[in-house]
This record gives sequence, structure tokens and C-alpha cells, in this order.
Amino acid sequence: MAELVTLAAVVMEGQYWTEKEPTQAEVKTFILDRIFTQLPDPPYTEVEKLQVAGEVYRHIWQQSVSHGFQATPRSPSAAGGISAR
Repeated sequence: MAELVTLAAVVMEGQYWTEKEPTQAEVKTFILDRIFTQLPDPPYTEVEKLQVAGEVYRHIWQQSVSHGFQATPRSPSAAGGISAR
């Protein structure tokens, strides 16, 4: 739960975070770090962890678009997933 609060703070802190590549990278890195440290290996493979991280990132993006995090993105096309670490 603390990780979600930290992530929400990062997202809320950066107004229009989806327009700023450094903040997008910060969010992606935060998610990747948490996924790779929290999910055990095995049974989760690196590919599965990347898939989960991409889904989490897209969810955070969608929440921002719908003002779930009080951020107002202007470029939803940039909401690509996470493809490599």
C-alpha cells in the first residue's frame, strides 16, 4: 500500500506528467522497480514481470486521463506500455 501512495504522490506532483518524458520515465522506473522486487522469480519470468509492469503503467495513465490522480494529460497516444528494462 505504501508503494501506491508513493506512486500517487509522484503522479499528482507532476501536473501534466504524461506530457513530460522525465516524469513518464520516473513512473515507469518506479513501477518496474516494484514489480521486479516484489514478484518472486520463479514463478514469474522477466517477460511476465514486464507485462505486469506495462499493465500497471497503462492503468495509472488511464486513471490520470480520467482525473483519478488529479492529473490532466493531453497526449494519450504516448501511453505506451513498458517494453524493456
